[in-house]
Amino acid sequence: MEKIKNLFQETKDFESKSTDFSEVHAYLQKVDNEFSSVAYEAIAMALAEKDLLENNDLKRWNTFVKENSSKHSSQIHVGLGWALAKENKNIQEFKLLISSDMISRVLDGIGYYDGTFKNRATVKNKKINETIDDSHLKYYDQGIGRSIWYCSSGSIERAKQIIEFFSIERQINMWRGLGIAISYVGGFDEDVLEEIKKTSAQFLPEINVGVAIVAKSRLQANTLNKDIELICDSFLNLSAEKAAKKVEDMDLVI
Repeated sequence: MEKIKNLFQETKDFESKSTDFSEVHAYLQKVDNEFSSVAYEAIAMALAEKDLLENNDLKRWNTFVKENSSKHSSQIHVGLGWALAKENKNIQEFKLLISSDMISRVLDGIGYYDGTFKNRATVKNKKINETIDDSHLKYYDQGIGRSIWYCSSGSIERAKQIIEFFSIERQINMWRGLGIAISYVGGFDEDVLEEIKKTSAQFLPEINVGVAIVAKSRLQANTLNKDIELICDSFLNLSAEKAAKKVEDMDLVI
């Protein structure tokens, strides 16, 4: 978890000092492949921030998307969500510049940012970002769920205590986000996985969806690792590759 946080910040700091895309791409090639998508997410946030602050457009960010969409599109769109949330921008203003099948990932990024950096309002007071309408709440809450795993320092019992104060409709989406975070961060053993299964109880199917989503995302980015293989086997009784196929069959958004 700390490795991911540090990599994100280090990458964002690097981008702020770089002068062109060639330097950025050279940097990205040196990042540990296992968590390379984190670096792409950080670069995307930094580029979008510059765009929004300077011209209120997404020119740099869109260039980055076009050059890297084949592997890291999901994380690049989450990074845009971070930037929109930080700069208090309404996603509606930029929807025409975002691929329709990636809107959900941008909303996830907004939810994650709000859950992390506006924790008191978003989590403790359950305030919904005023730019989020009812049709977008599902993925916004998914992002909040991801943030809760980090804020809970990887404690499934603590995460459950936080989530259970929300309405049941919002809890469902947060548990899916929690499944995404758990699967992507990794660093667990069989005992921890069993504890997660037991604690999530009736929300285990949502955790499982999150697991499959991460398998698909990691397969697409060519970053499959032993942690995602372990959790796919334990939760879904599938290999990561077959879990990824399950996402395709269910037409789930990654």
